[in-house]
Amino acid sequence: MVPDIHYSERRKYPRFDLYLPVHFHIKDSPEDNTPESMKYFQGFTKNFSKGGLLIEAFNLSEGQIRKVENIEAYIEGSILLPTHPRPIRFQARPAWSKKEENNIELIGVYFTKINKEDLETLKNFAMMLNKKTRILSFIGGVLFNVILAFIIMATYIHYTSSKIIDKQNETIKMLQHEQKEMSEKIKFFFNKNENR
Repeated sequence: MVPDIHYSERRKYPRFDLYLPVHFHIKDSPEDNTPESMKYFQGFTKNFSKGGLLIEAFNLSEGQIRKVENIEAYIEGSILLPTHPRPIRFQARPAWSKKEENNIELIGVYFTKINKEDLETLKNFAMMLNKKTRILSFIGGVLFNVILAFIIMATYIHYTSSKIIDKQNETIKMLQHEQKEMSEKIKFFFNKNENR
């Protein structure tokens, strides 16, 4: 088991976005087995570090919210990981909480007890997800830049081809004008010779 990690030390660990289902109890003490403390609450993890979790909890009672906000509670829970055959169990203490809209409570917790192998499994899963997210973001960024470059190039080609076409039209008009003048001179010349 991982030793009790104090909240102030939690920040030294890298954080990973991690959105997984979590079920948990909110207790008055680790040994509390009263019916109230055995109620299950549901939520999702929002992010994870080696030191703890950010939990998005739904439909907590006012009493449970007060316990969490006063940082008096003990949290015992399990995280459901799609690649893991059993839930990852943990014990934690709240470090902070914040009320959100739609009866959602954000609870930052630090682990007081979690199996080392489970912690490593969570970390590896989170790293894999974040790596895929970074790769997808990179690909998205590259695609965006390619599309942007294509639009700029198409605009440039359209602009330059418009200028070329305009120039060609001017040249054609000038040549037509010169041809007309030349035709008139030739007509004048032939008319002059006929009149002699």
